[in-house]
Amino acid sequence: MEGESYGYPRYVNATPIGSGIAPYASELCEQTFASSHTRVPVALPMPIHNPELDFPSGRSTSDPRYLNAPASEAGAPNYRALVILAVVLWGFVVTAGTLYGLWYETTPAVTSGAVTHWPESSSCQLSAEVPTLLMFVHPRCPCSRASLNELALLMTHCQGKVDTQVLFLRPTVEPDNWAQTDLWKSAERIPGVIPQGDFDGAEHRRFGAKASGEVFLFQPDGTLSFHGGITSGRGHEGDNPGRLSVERLLLAGDSAVQGTPVFGCQLECPGSTASELSGREPSPATNLSEPR
Repeated sequence: MEGESYGYPRYVNATPIGSGIAPYASELCEQTFASSHTRVPVALPMPIHNPELDFPSGRSTSDPRYLNAPASEAGAPNYRALVILAVVLWGFVVTAGTLYGLWYETTPAVTSGAVTHWPESSSCQLSAEVPTLLMFVHPRCPCSRASLNELALLMTHCQGKVDTQVLFLRPTVEPDNWAQTDLWKSAERIPGVIPQGDFDGAEHRRFGAKASGEVFLFQPDGTLSFHGGITSGRGHEGDNPGRLSVERLLLAGDSAVQGTPVFGCQLECPGSTASELSGREPSPATNLSEPR
């Protein structure tokens, strides 16, 4: 600072680090030392600015496009976009799961190949006085709880007008109590219903039943008057064409509907293939509720 007087404090502007960036000024503060004639101005150190910490590599700090750029444009993660993407994906998964659940609940089982007359080889008893109702149930099918509840309501309305037998799938390779689930106990509590064990699915193959909850209603002469399900969907309870049709057949002797879809699990016998079962001598249906 040649040629300048030190009698008064002076302020010197620092050279700007980048064009367009607010310049850093180095302020000279005057400090007076214990001296008789001299005042010495002392420059305080200022922080060093590093442009590479504020801007991505390869971008000039003098570029006006990035002088006031937000953090996301300066290389920081765009958390808002990630949140939006996560919400969209979550909504897609929820929607897909809901649509699949609706499709599964309203898709009936395949029930082709059912008999139209009582098979003579069946070990089940055909009543000669009132119609006979057969329901085939897989003891581990959660959908069949609604079918049994609808059957209980039907029996309440038609007590004494039908002989009802519920046949539970009973593989011989499984323990004796395999079929005696809570569904079996529910069938036992219905007045007028006889639960039976269908060993290796012999009876459901004789009648052509394919799904749990499938119902057959035969007249005393062995003629099939109704075949189908008595629920409106998998696990759905309430008035439905199947149960109402069976009630009209039992109470009025006629119904415009003689067949409905069946909503239930497939009647598959675990531990045995279809070819093995077809070549095996059928076992008689047994009432497992009686002492053996």
